[in-house]
Amino acid sequence: MKTFLIVSGVMAALLGAGLLFVPATVMGTLGLVIDDKIATLGQAQGAVLMGLALTNVMARDLKGAAVRPVLAGNFLAHAISIVIKLRAVLLGLVSPQEWTSIGIHLVLGALFGVFLLRRKTDLSA
Repeated sequence: MKTFLIVSGVMAALLGAGLLFVPATVMGTLGLVIDDKIATLGQAQGAVLMGLALTNVMARDLKGAAVRPVLAGNFLAHAISIVIKLRAVLLGLVSPQEWTSIGIHLVLGALFGVFLLRRKTDLSA
């Protein structure tokens, strides 16, 4: 789990940094026209991702009940992101390229779920 928290943190930091510093470039891959208002929303999303990245990396050595909130929060973030992005793709609001992002959220969300369930089992033993 330690490696997974570090990898997920680095992934969030990379995307977060991109959204903070070059939001039009990162968000432009969605097939959207990015104006300053939309770019600002992207930067806000980048700030949240940077916080999530820091949380994940700092939680890498936590055990048992201490790490559960981090796992649960990440699981929820990925689950909600899947629903939002799936809706956007199916309605044609973003490019089909967003399926890649949905796949990444599915994998990460599933892994956070597995670690979350595993930790619950470890705690009850």
